[in-house]
Amino acid sequence: MVAVTRDGKLYLGNTPVQVSELPDKIKDMLTNEFDKTVYIKADKRAKYGVVVKAVNTVRDAKIEQIGLLTDKLETRPGAPAALPTP
Repeated sequence: MVAVTRDGKLYLGNTPVQVSELPDKIKDMLTNEFDKTVYIKADKRAKYGVVVKAVNTVRDAKIEQIGLLTDKLETRPGAPAALPTP
C-alpha cells in the first residue's frame, strides 16, 4: 500500500519514501507475490496533484493493477441519503 498524507508525504507500508524511490521499492516488494496489486490510499485533504503523481509513478513501474482506497462517507443527521448504485 502506498499512502499519501495531507502534507504530501508518501509511505510504502509504514516506511516513508520519496516518489522517485517508489518504482524500485515496489518492484522489489512484489517480486515473489502472486497478487501484484498496489493500493493507493490518500488522506482526503491530500493535494490532488501529489496523488496523481503517486499513481503515475506506480504505473511507470509497470504495475497494471492499481487500487484506490477511500474512506466510507459518513452521513450526518439531516443529510440526504446517498444515491443507490445501479
